[in-house]
Amino acid sequence: MAENSANDAPAARMSKLWIAAAAAAALIGAFPAVTYAVAWFNYTKGDCGVVRVYEHAFGAAVVGGWLTAAAVGVLVAVAGQLKKSRLVIAGAVISVAAAIAMALMCTATLNHIKDMDFPAKSTDELLKTLRTTDKEHRDLAAIELGRRKAPEAADLLCDILEDASADTSVRHAAAVALGGLFEPPAPPGADTERAVSCLIKALKSKDPLVQSSAAYALGCIGDPRALEPLIELLRDKSCHPYALQGVAQALGKLKAAEAVEPLAKHLADETCPSNVRQSIAWTLGEIGGDDARAALEKAKNSKDQAVKEAADYALDSMDDKKP
Repeated sequence: MAENSANDAPAARMSKLWIAAAAAAALIGAFPAVTYAVAWFNYTKGDCGVVRVYEHAFGAAVVGGWLTAAAVGVLVAVAGQLKKSRLVIAGAVISVAAAIAMALMCTATLNHIKDMDFPAKSTDELLKTLRTTDKEHRDLAAIELGRRKAPEAADLLCDILEDASADTSVRHAAAVALGGLFEPPAPPGADTERAVSCLIKALKSKDPLVQSSAAYALGCIGDPRALEPLIELLRDKSCHPYALQGVAQALGKLKAAEAVEPLAKHLADETCPSNVRQSIAWTLGEIGGDDARAALEKAKNSKDQAVKEAADYALDSMDDKKP
């Protein structure tokens, strides 16, 4: 009897050590879990609604998965001790594995967030990224360079936009960046002439996303040389609706009275996509004038409720601008 008690004592001590290991792993794992949750939810809080829901659900699943695994590990370890079985070891292993997995996920997430923090990067780092083949990072680097109005990026952005073999999303980002870079006041030493020529050339791209972003950029820059090519694209019957929407927005920024007539035709066309007609209505409200008002009044009889509301809004905005 005494011999059995003597044999049980070391086993009991080992069992307690395994439980202690499981509990310690759960406590240690809590630190990367909390760090991950704070970092991830702060990082994703600015995203659009639907994306944010999925990202937050993913974050909750990661933390919930760790919490479940840690709790299961501790419970299995306790059950193993009560039953004096090897389950106590399995429980500790589960808890330790959960802590390690959580720590790895936290580290990977923090590295990703740091890697994607483009506003914190230097202009030289952004230019280096823009020269790589990593399209996701190139997109973000281009946009940030445009936001900074970095004149040293202008030629590289033009080169990317002119490269028909480049990825569409990268060319789109380059066009948007040029619009931000050269939007008045343009930075000293920047080659506005080349940027505007490059963007006008991009209006003839076969890619509607590139056409739309180039039109948007030209509207931001406000150079009068863009007016004729924009109206020409507006009159093009083969123009993709997505590109047409960008052209309409650009013409609104330019306050182009010459564009009212072709804009009015698209607005009156019931076969034209609703979102495009809504953009055109807002553009006519920006341009103003009697012809624009007449087109908007006519649009109030449209079969499309959203177009009617856009026309009403545009007319109200015109009335608000009256002295």
